[in-house]
Amino acid sequence: MSNEQTDQRINDLFSTLPHSHARNINREAFDDIGKVLLSFHDRSNHSDIREVCAASMGHGKSTVLISYLKWITKQSRKQPVLIATREKHLANEIYKEISKVNQKSIININADNKAMYEDDLHKYQIVIIQHSRLKNLALGYGNKTKYSMYGKGKKVTERLLIIDEKPDFYDSAIFDINNHHNVLEWFEDLAEPLEKTPVQLQRIKSYIIFLLSNQLSENYTDVTTSLLTGYSETIATKNMNTLLNEMGKHLSNLHKFDSLNKMKHFKNLLHEDGYGRIDDYNYKKQGRKIIVSKIVDYSLLGMNYLIFDGTCIANAIQYTKVGINKVHSLPNRNDYSRLTYQIDEINTTKYSRSKKGESVQSTITKRIKELRKQHKDIFILPMKDEISTYIAEGAILPEDEHSYIDNPTHNVKGINLLNTVGKNVLKDKKALYLTSLPKKNADYYKCIAIALFHDEVNLMMNDETNNYNWFRDDRLEQVYRGDLYAELLQIIHRTALRKINGNDHITIYVAYNEDAEKHTQESYTYVPIGLNLNSKFFKKKANLPEPHRLVNMKSYGRDKKMEEFANQVKSSLKKNKLESITVNKVSSSFSNYVRSHWKKQRENITLELEAHGVMIYVDELDKRKSKKVKLI
Repeated sequence: MSNEQTDQRINDLFSTLPHSHARNINREAFDDIGKVLLSFHDRSNHSDIREVCAASMGHGKSTVLISYLKWITKQSRKQPVLIATREKHLANEIYKEISKVNQKSIININADNKAMYEDDLHKYQIVIIQHSRLKNLALGYGNKTKYSMYGKGKKVTERLLIIDEKPDFYDSAIFDINNHHNVLEWFEDLAEPLEKTPVQLQRIKSYIIFLLSNQLSENYTDVTTSLLTGYSETIATKNMNTLLNEMGKHLSNLHKFDSLNKMKHFKNLLHEDGYGRIDDYNYKKQGRKIIVSKIVDYSLLGMNYLIFDGTCIANAIQYTKVGINKVHSLPNRNDYSRLTYQIDEINTTKYSRSKKGESVQSTITKRIKELRKQHKDIFILPMKDEISTYIAEGAILPEDEHSYIDNPTHNVKGINLLNTVGKNVLKDKKALYLTSLPKKNADYYKCIAIALFHDEVNLMMNDETNNYNWFRDDRLEQVYRGDLYAELLQIIHRTALRKINGNDHITIYVAYNEDAEKHTQESYTYVPIGLNLNSKFFKKKANLPEPHRLVNMKSYGRDKKMEEFANQVKSSLKKNKLESITVNKVSSSFSNYVRSHWKKQRENITLELEAHGVMIYVDELDKRKSKKVKLI
């Protein structure tokens, strides 16, 4: 097709936008994405297309998609499309907008209407589903033909598949026998509709635990062998296999996809050598667990697919391994000179944040309260399990609390550091405070790496509190770093920065220990996070001030020590009937502390004493520049 015809179709797409919306759109970014989408559309009769549209966040991928869907409903050739979204709100938005043009052409499938409409999907030109349903279809759960085909008889047409945001590329299960993991949860779920006695079920449950325990205690390698080695012909094995098969065929269980999937992995562990990995752990608890993880191949759905992912470059290792055959890298039109990435240097590892007394959270809260004088609209992003702490500390304001709470009525989950996708609450924010890096648990990254590299990847970790890479294997570290960068990019671009034509300056504060990122010892192989973000993603235009050091005064009882010093000052002033006094006349312990820590911790000493009603200052009129204290 000629460039002139393509340009006309781009104009047709743009013309579907309401004028109020169109005037806020960056036309160049719209055209870039539109051309990729139309090229994908034009090759609908090709096969094995697996591509990514890597337009940056905020460039209007969803807007172009909705315009495209409106446009295809008006064409004489009714190209059918399956849309998979991560967020329900986007699915609802797409459905609402297309319904204005042609309500009969689109359906939004969810848990509430699936049973009613699934057999009639062939009647709808546009079908919308969630990522979770798409993954289940790719894994063989459900009738994929119902979702991939449009029309009936000789007029059947294969749909194009468009996936908004990166889907899960791994299918995993963890078998861990300890008091925090119910290794038999899947079994109990699938056994529930069976008419068996408690004794019958307990025999099988005990046998399953025995087989897993035997593997974990007797296999000294990190790759599983068949769990039935030496037990394949026993009566217990035959009884177990009979019950597992009965579970899988029971009508009440046919839609319990999660439990069925875990049973599938367990049955494969029974019979296949090398099906899983054995991972040793010794953080807080010691033990071993089995991790099974396999790649999810979306090409098995039989449709050409295009993924919209603005963080594609960060997760390049995943896209390469799953067989993506083309990435459309589009111009990034964001002006990153509007962005400041400020590191607040403090140890925010999971171990540090979990210490009794929550001293890390208290230190960060004090910093946030100071920053609020400068940024009145600063929004706080903590981990989900720390939200209540930051509310109690006063870092999260009462008027913002509702944003962090799940709303089941509207199918909306509250915002937190690991859940910002599609959160419009951030779209006008010009200042964010991330109370730690958006790191997921280590098993999450291990599952991805095992799916990609199988038994080639070393699962061993470095101590989280040291200054080295988190994982010993460079491939696993790459998976972790890539996902971490993707999370940071998503968060940063959820703010007012996503308004490409805007002029507002955006400041992102992130609390973590940059010292670890600067480490240059032998095990260190990566550029510091801030520098890498600026170099690879922000065109080297973002502002990266020197890290601001936060000192945890509660750590090692320093807050109590400063309270004690403040009381000494008050006592000395009262006893000597003075308005101010030099530090060395208060007490030798106070004088020694100030002399030892003043250079590096002046700001924290000042703030901590002020919290107790005491001001410390340098007497500029004194030739010796002595330090004095007085009551505020």
